[in-house]
Amino acid sequence: MALDPYSPCPAGTGKKLKFCCADLLGELDKIQRMLEGDQRLACLEYIEKLQTRFPGRACLLTTQAQLLLELGRTDEAKRVVDGVLATAAANPVALAESALIALGQGDVPGAIEALQMGIAASPNPMPATVVDAIASIGESLIAVGDVPTALGHLLLLASLLPQDERTLTLLMRLNASPQVPLLFKEEPDLFEVPADAPWREQFLTAVDPARRGAWRAAADNLAALGEKVPEAAVVWHSLAILQTWLGDHQRAIEALRYLASLDVSRDEQVEAEALAQLLDADSNTERIDLLMVAYPITNIDELIEKLSDRRAASTPVDPAACTDQNEPPPRHSYVLLDRPAPRTGAGLTRDDVPNVLGHVLIFGRQTDREARLEMSVARPNLAAAKAVLAELCAAQLGPAGEEEKRGDLPSGQWALSWNWRLPEDTPVDQVHKLLVEQRRYAILQRWPTTPLAVLGGKTPQQAGPDARLQSRLLGAILILELSFQEPSVGDVFVELRRRLELPAATPIELGTTPVERVPLARLHRVDWQHVDDESLINANSRALFTAAQLALRKIVLAILTRDSLKGKVNRAQLYGLLARVEDDTSQAIQYLDQARAAADEAKQSTAMLDLQELALRMERGEPEEFGRVLSHIQMHHAREPGVAQALMQILVEAGLMTPDGRPVRGPGQGEAMAAPGPAADAGKIWTPESEAGPGKKSALWVPGAE
Repeated sequence: MALDPYSPCPAGTGKKLKFCCADLLGELDKIQRMLEGDQRLACLEYIEKLQTRFPGRACLLTTQAQLLLELGRTDEAKRVVDGVLATAAANPVALAESALIALGQGDVPGAIEALQMGIAASPNPMPATVVDAIASIGESLIAVGDVPTALGHLLLLASLLPQDERTLTLLMRLNASPQVPLLFKEEPDLFEVPADAPWREQFLTAVDPARRGAWRAAADNLAALGEKVPEAAVVWHSLAILQTWLGDHQRAIEALRYLASLDVSRDEQVEAEALAQLLDADSNTERIDLLMVAYPITNIDELIEKLSDRRAASTPVDPAACTDQNEPPPRHSYVLLDRPAPRTGAGLTRDDVPNVLGHVLIFGRQTDREARLEMSVARPNLAAAKAVLAELCAAQLGPAGEEEKRGDLPSGQWALSWNWRLPEDTPVDQVHKLLVEQRRYAILQRWPTTPLAVLGGKTPQQAGPDARLQSRLLGAILILELSFQEPSVGDVFVELRRRLELPAATPIELGTTPVERVPLARLHRVDWQHVDDESLINANSRALFTAAQLALRKIVLAILTRDSLKGKVNRAQLYGLLARVEDDTSQAIQYLDQARAAADEAKQSTAMLDLQELALRMERGEPEEFGRVLSHIQMHHAREPGVAQALMQILVEAGLMTPDGRPVRGPGQGEAMAAPGPAADAGKIWTPESEAGPGKKSALWVPGAE
């Protein structure tokens, strides 16, 4: 598109070309056409020639810097940008380019600060280079795992480019991810202030720069206002949000903890403290060492024979499991168990399930090293693991070497983690029952007796009676409660608060409060049976968008029991949604049966529901049912749009088809597909990461965890 005299100056001055660069209009138009034609090198050479006639012109220099950045010539771009800023320190385009340079050098805080200066100096509309810098920094923040700061940048970008599909997709993915804490997904109204507050106008003036993304200026204004009205909770709440979006988590934590100390509701105190803990890397300074201990092997053949005991279980060898990239992989791999592995899973109780104490790798003799056993173990299991080795194969091993630390993990995460070895014939419904019991045990028994850094090294049981630590303990419990989204968790956190003699999280009556005003952290506590139809529908959309599964399940159940909504909602879709959020696969299949009945009544296709069941049958290891559902889909739905692609994805994930559509051969089957066997995964090591089933993620998010 050709430039005209009334086009904005590319240097971001806010002026029209006619009033700042009229003598360069023809040259700038040529540059614009070269950029549109992707002639970067030619354009760069042309700009360099123009600078002999028009030295020091910001419109040429900022475009030159942009091209140098795109060509990867960062050092040259920095010299150009620094030159512009030396004479025009508030040039928004140069500041945005400076932010991009800092970002490329890994200086994320520096990039955010330079961007903030560029935003504050930007005219309206904001220069494209500044908008591009917002997008680049937002995506980089996602890559480094700083989700709360990334969300702020993406929300700003969405307000500037409301039709940008990439930004909206990123926001939707983050909000839909159960790995992102629900407290991070709240979209606050920074401009909401009590109508009767005497400092209302001061607050609105202070926060006004945030309307266009100038968060640093707004945060500085709010900090100054906070000194004048220190009891104004909304000031500290807004300040904490802005500091989070700026990536200044330490100041955000300070603002949140000050907010929690004010005369606000208990829910506000607890949510502020919980958010502070999620932002605070020091919340996890109490950590568990992950160790490696090596033993020389005196007789490797006898050692292998001794490790055939039921207290040691063979596992597949990972070729990458070497201490040195240049040495051969281990010959054998085992897990050590705290009790003999049961011969059958039928009737297995939680107390009978063996726990994995540690992992053992057996390395053969090498040119420069003797044969050795390497045991990887968490420190709390070290003594028990050594005892099992001593009992099984002390005569085949030399003395243990020095303990070598290989990593660590937060003590709270350790308390809520476990490794099991289940017999391969353990029924899938029995596995689920055992996992529910073990999760309840971990939350009610192990976690309360675990020292936590956020409690000053005290355990939750010790901190419970201490009024000074009550908000911190309640905040830690809220984080756990919102992390476990499975319906089978039930009332375990109600019981946890009761056992620790803490205030209960009471049900919420909406009354006249709009459902959109209920914080996401409280959404699951609303009494949905006494909410009007419109609010129910709106709440369903909100919970679905943010993956608030505890609330979502209750909302959907309330909708399905509401006679006034019959014929107004897609009941098949709602039952299918219940099946997706249900962690009990048996119950999930029952929901799918109800979904199909509703779909048949409404004369809708059941293809997607059948595909959903197919995946569940695969997960449950039920080959006959898997085959039945597969045949039904192929016979009745194969020609429906999207079915073939979805079916192929399921079969590839099941290992029955290759990605290019060829059947996978099973032993002795010729070209026949190998159907998944009964309880196919039951013999693997169970962890909280695996309990959700294939394709699902762990419910537990721990700040600072790798």
